[in-house]
Amino acid sequence: MKKKILTLILLTVSLVMFSQSNYNEAIQQGDDAVSKGKYTTAIRKYLVARAFDESKRADVQVKLETVYSIIDDALIELEETKKELNEKKTALEKKDSVLKEKERELGDTNNKLSEVTAEKVRLDGILSELEKSKSRKKEDEKKVNPDLKECIDKLTKMTEDRDKWQTDFENLQKEKEKEKEKECLPKNKEKGKTQKPVKEPKQKKE
Repeated sequence: MKKKILTLILLTVSLVMFSQSNYNEAIQQGDDAVSKGKYTTAIRKYLVARAFDESKRADVQVKLETVYSIIDDALIELEETKKELNEKKTALEKKDSVLKEKERELGDTNNKLSEVTAEKVRLDGILSELEKSKSRKKEDEKKVNPDLKECIDKLTKMTEDRDKWQTDFENLQKEKEKEKEKECLPKNKEKGKTQKPVKEPKQKKE
């Protein structure tokens, strides 16, 4: 990377020299470029300054090495940033994969929910029909109840009449039996007067 930068800079040094008036001006412009983060321009200015005054080659080299160090640090930081971005990209891809899986599960859940909703609608329809049937049954019972009540009342009255007739019949039977007993009682008394008591024979003593 350094060699490519140097090759590019050397090609432009000859042109830049015509725009510089002396060493100090070239050094100042190089320092200004460094402060602004324009490192390629700074290197070019320092090389121009060195061309103006070869006796200060060592001083210019120090400045060049400083710029190279800054560039190296920037490249390292760039690589680290690139690595970090790649890691984040990988993490995002994993999250995206998980998200797609969740979306698929959500789709399955929505399908099941649709099925459950359809089943609920069907059951609600059945329940509605049952409620209507129950309502119709109550209406029918209301219509039948008066007739049923009348039948029950008639049956109850018939039962009461039967019990009353049974009681009357039993009472009549009892009266008839009493009358028969009364009719037989005088005859038994007359027979008792005419009959003599029968004496039992005495037993001989041994």
